[in-house]
Amino acid sequence: MILLKLFGGLKKTCGSSIVPIEEKELPLSNILQILKNLTENPDEISPDNLMILVNDVESSALLDHNKILRSGDVVTVASIIHGG
Repeated sequence: MILLKLFGGLKKTCGSSIVPIEEKELPLSNILQILKNLTENPDEISPDNLMILVNDVESSALLDHNKILRSGDVVTVASIIHGG
């Protein structure tokens, strides 16, 4: 299982702070679609407004842009735009 942890406005938008993903392997690029499937307003989910960490490493710092998530990985997603 891959664990998806949501922070900030995403927690409210998606209705949960923790989402287990039962896949054994999953491309990191699929996370955005999973988030959009969790909300009634998928237009609120934009890759430009998200910070994504894989096992506490910011995803843009990963050398492999086609990263495959594996069972046991923790993906943390936070909205970087929020109200004041």
